[in-house]
Amino acid sequence: MKKIIARNPWLLCHENKEATLRLFCFPYAGGSATVFRKWSESLPENVEVCAIQLPGRGSRLRESLHTNMNELVSDLKTAITDIIDEMPFAFLGHSMGALVAFELSHILESSPSHLFVSGHRAPQLPTRFSPIFNLSEEQFLSEIKSLGGMQPQILENRELMNLLLPSLRGDFEVCDTYVYNQKTRLDFSITAMAGINDPRANKEETEQWQEQTNDSFAFHMLPGDHFFLDSHANLYFEILNRELYNYL
Repeated sequence: MKKIIARNPWLLCHENKEATLRLFCFPYAGGSATVFRKWSESLPENVEVCAIQLPGRGSRLRESLHTNMNELVSDLKTAITDIIDEMPFAFLGHSMGALVAFELSHILESSPSHLFVSGHRAPQLPTRFSPIFNLSEEQFLSEIKSLGGMQPQILENRELMNLLLPSLRGDFEVCDTYVYNQKTRLDFSITAMAGINDPRANKEETEQWQEQTNDSFAFHMLPGDHFFLDSHANLYFEILNRELYNYL
């Protein structure tokens, strides 16, 4: 499988001539499309991975960040409308990515076959946390450290953190200012996953994603904290593969 230049700056796809399903992957706060760069190696051979590249990171580092959910999903809709009609597709998002994928699902004219969400409470639930995007740098970094997932050498690299902080703050502003509006239930299946020790989304909060679909719902608890998709990747991919085979 050969990595190709994205059809537009929002997408980093891996060409797969055998693909019968395209999996759009939405990163967590501060993450880029590179989070998913090796995922094609662990997924079924008929799945083509298309990672979302948001402005303000990677090849789009100099572009203006989004700080509002509605504006973000509106721009995403414009960016991917053409490609989603080429073959059946599914959405997957972790943490902030779960919320973005969910909101985008509601405004597209074409529906995904399946929605995978992990590391985020059901959207209709109020948050248990105060906003952090507007905290002082010291306080903000303390909150980021508490989530785990970022290696100490990165946190201690002042130059690198200066590059990462704007996208982290912008993404947390998207999440911290998000307001859920009552929606009709989705007509496709949802799979939700939670980490046993995730401080941001517990079992009860994640199970309530079931209220967002008229179709089937599956829920899985995995070991680990907020970044269980990395620390327990084998279990994460085992669940994904089992669900994805239903659409191939």
